[in-house]
Amino acid sequence: MLANTNEQSDCIAVVPSSCRAAAKPVDSGDGEDDALAGPKGIVELCDQVIEPHAGQSHAWNQSQRSREFSALAFSRDLRLDEAERLLHMSAPTHTTTSLDSADAADGADGPKSQYLGLLARRVLALPLSQSLLRYSAQQLNPQDALPIQHPAVAAHFGGSKAASAWTVDAADMSWPLFHSGVAAALSVERDQLRRAHPSWVLLNWPVEPADTAQDNPDAMKEFNTALAAHAGFLLGVGLLTRDPVLSNSNDDRRQQQQRNSSGPLCNMPPWQAFKYLSKRHGLTSIALLLGCACAHRGTMSSSVSKILSLHIPTLLPPGSSELMLLSYGTQAAAMLGLGLLFMRSQNRRMVEVMLHELESIKWDARDTSARLDGADPAESTSECYSLASGFALGLTVLGYGQSTRTLADLRLLDTLSEFISGQRAGPPGPHVNSQTGSSHDATLEMLGGLSISARSESVSDIGAIAAIGLVFLGTNYAPATQRLALPKSPAQLREADPFLMLWKSLMQSLIMLDAVQSTPAWVESTIPRACASSERGTQSPDLFRIRLHIIAASCMAIALKHAGTEDPRAHSTVLSYFDEIEQVASKPSLGYESSLTRSAAQSCLDVMCVATALVMAGSGDIPTMARLRALHGVSASRSYGNHMASHMALGILFLGGGARFTLSHSLESIALLLIAFFPRFPQQYSDNREHLQAWRHLWALCVVPRCLVVRDVSTGRMCRDAEVSLVEHAPDGGERVTRVVSPVPFPDMANVRTVCVSAPGFMPLRLDVMSGSYTRRLVCKRRVLYMQPLDDTPKRGLVTLTEYMQWLATTKAGVDFMCEQLVQSDDPASSTPVDCASVIRA
Repeated sequence: MLANTNEQSDCIAVVPSSCRAAAKPVDSGDGEDDALAGPKGIVELCDQVIEPHAGQSHAWNQSQRSREFSALAFSRDLRLDEAERLLHMSAPTHTTTSLDSADAADGADGPKSQYLGLLARRVLALPLSQSLLRYSAQQLNPQDALPIQHPAVAAHFGGSKAASAWTVDAADMSWPLFHSGVAAALSVERDQLRRAHPSWVLLNWPVEPADTAQDNPDAMKEFNTALAAHAGFLLGVGLLTRDPVLSNSNDDRRQQQQRNSSGPLCNMPPWQAFKYLSKRHGLTSIALLLGCACAHRGTMSSSVSKILSLHIPTLLPPGSSELMLLSYGTQAAAMLGLGLLFMRSQNRRMVEVMLHELESIKWDARDTSARLDGADPAESTSECYSLASGFALGLTVLGYGQSTRTLADLRLLDTLSEFISGQRAGPPGPHVNSQTGSSHDATLEMLGGLSISARSESVSDIGAIAAIGLVFLGTNYAPATQRLALPKSPAQLREADPFLMLWKSLMQSLIMLDAVQSTPAWVESTIPRACASSERGTQSPDLFRIRLHIIAASCMAIALKHAGTEDPRAHSTVLSYFDEIEQVASKPSLGYESSLTRSAAQSCLDVMCVATALVMAGSGDIPTMARLRALHGVSASRSYGNHMASHMALGILFLGGGARFTLSHSLESIALLLIAFFPRFPQQYSDNREHLQAWRHLWALCVVPRCLVVRDVSTGRMCRDAEVSLVEHAPDGGERVTRVVSPVPFPDMANVRTVCVSAPGFMPLRLDVMSGSYTRRLVCKRRVLYMQPLDDTPKRGLVTLTEYMQWLATTKAGVDFMCEQLVQSDDPASSTPVDCASVIRA
């Protein structure tokens, strides 16, 4: 076992004497040794740790439910402690690298500064994983402001007792601080945050410096730091509004969403929203627009649509040119917010606006050099706004395809296909004439992460492809996949952008969702014949890179279809390709082509990290954890985006502390997970060129309870060893009984008709969960069953009429209380009295 000190400056683990000789610091190298060593057992993983920091990571106010799930699922090993140590973002790193006096005195280009700069890439990507690891696991104190933990880049070098800190420009730290604020808000218990008053949000507003402090750079820097973190806090509050909607009916879905709209941002008065927007702070505007849209997702709220429309130039009346100077980052957040607000509504007006934006962004170039929100460090461009328009259009008509009647005359498939092919007759945009430079810049971009080409024809490609994929998501409409067909000849494949091949292949698989199979044979069938050979020496490097990208796309499609299911076939298939791509990414680059291939493999490895974790979300799977841990080291070859992908994957694996939550794989969840885990990660801290970093947190809208749990109705504690019998109709017309022990991953309730629960010391429970019943919907949503202890029943031989009536009143009060709690948590905004008798009879 590992014993830890509680002081932050001396994070030392006491290990057995037999293990001390083999122990080595995790951050002493570049991570290649761990990567080549292969997967290891959890005991061997933890034996090599000399600085676990577990005492610090447990210092946060973890809720009782989070603790009991973690203790029950991971009580036999230290995998959760190891995950918390890897994702801890404020403790200094210990390394055996020693620096002499000359190196320690060097300036910004010295070895120490170079190492700290590489370490910063990893540390500043940790807040995104913290939001996953600590999701809904902290108690809320509505009387105090929510503390926000900031990432700290510091290291103890060998032979030095003092920690060496790393400093960076305040603008570069804005997005990491934003992610820290989101992580702090998402760590609060969901049910508690939904009952919080909007005034509590204002309580967290940072203290503004006095007028006399305007000339004090330290005070202004501290305020800007707190303001960036508070912006992330706003977005996190909006993300924790309510659970995913389980109804399939469009009308029932919208009514349920309107009833369940509760939380600080849902009840925020207009003057409070105006206070935030009047600051004209870019991150705050992005967070408020996106947070309000998430809080009112699918409701078509008129008040929220007015706020969002103020930031879309197309929706403004003539003469409102001043607002058109907003950055593309703010406009992209507002556009995607409209898509969330009108999700699956098929609103014609919104669809026309989004189509117009995709068309204008292809042929026009708007000058955003003079921006009103000058504090916005988004550094976003037209590609980001184009992708936002495509996502918004796809969310508005999500999964309807050709079945929508009100939009048939718009010919969505034909129009979007024209935006991809560039065959529309129209005036070329100003960017067309800018592609006269040499191919040297494109080569450098590929070395940095295979960026999209600078041609104007590709500006709207990604957004239009995303729109087609989401509009026809799961429809199995073959003509839509034909519009996204990949080139077949080797010459065309060599000239194609590898990422566009990945994006098209992924959308093809999501359209034909029923045809996606969790087998290597299906993955190989998606690869063009020209790229089919897996041997690098038998095909050109260009075709081999295309093959890697298409494999990553197919594995991502498998992961999205089986997100949170822990399907063994899907997991083994994705892991096998993970190892194949990881071997290519870990090979040294000996020339120009090998450098391009390694960079392509590293980009595909980021996608594979997320895909592997999505299938096993919340399970804490050891083989997946071992592979992700091997990517944790500090290396010059790993960028900020590479660390972001591996850290988020590790956070998905231990979602909410592990075993408590998982991710849904409904159509809405697949679309939101696709946006959150867009398969191109940023290269720098403020990189939002094609994908806004705030969208990385939309996974929070897809979180559902992972396990079916049985609890004591009198105490609320978990009933261990409770046997749950699921009676379902067999295909032959009979009944099939499946017996599981609680807590267990939530089973498939498609054919289940009766649920029977028995546990030692409790009265048996039987529930009829017929299709469409309220009891079925409640069980599927809350995934909790309550049982009555036998100790509360009157004992034989001691029953009088008075004792019996007293026991009956006590039992009824306890059951009524739990029923009210269930119904109120299911519909907190409802003011109608709860009919507990109907719930008890059910």
